[in-house]
Amino acid sequence: MKTATMDFEGTREKLSEQIEQAEADLVDVRDRVGELALDVQLGNAPQAELDKANNDRVALTARIDGLQAALEKVDEREADHKADVAETQRQADEKRLAELQRVCDAAGAKVIDLATQLAPVLAQGREASREAEELGRKLDVSTVLIRQWPSTAHKVISVRIGSGGGFLPGEQESAERRLTGRQ
Repeated sequence: MKTATMDFEGTREKLSEQIEQAEADLVDVRDRVGELALDVQLGNAPQAELDKANNDRVALTARIDGLQAALEKVDEREADHKADVAETQRQADEKRLAELQRVCDAAGAKVIDLATQLAPVLAQGREASREAEELGRKLDVSTVLIRQWPSTAHKVISVRIGSGGGFLPGEQESAERRLTGRQ
């Protein structure tokens, strides 16, 4: 349900002031009715004046009831307005959540694709490292850098994933040097 925006607090304040004034007027009219009833009994005032005061009392009572009903209606409209605002926000949040889910799904699919592409490269590197170590033993030369290749590659990949992927300027060259052992 769409409700028009209104100044709920201001309207509530005006209605409360009107109710307060009408209740004060009602006290005065009731006092007047009491005085007139006694004067009519004593013959000091005409019945018509008492009837008029009674009609004023009834009218003020009806006015107070109407103002209180209007105040309740303002509260209902404000509750409806708050519910509409909350529903609109919930729908916007659900829409944003769906967008974020699509982005995450696409990123996940890309990560899986990249990992699939990376697996043969890592396997090739591990095989080359193993073969180089065997050859290094045979030739009696140090293969420390080659042996460290898989763990260095893993560190580079982990750091990039932890930093949100991609390389900052100069990082790619530094990573290549660490992986190849070249200075």
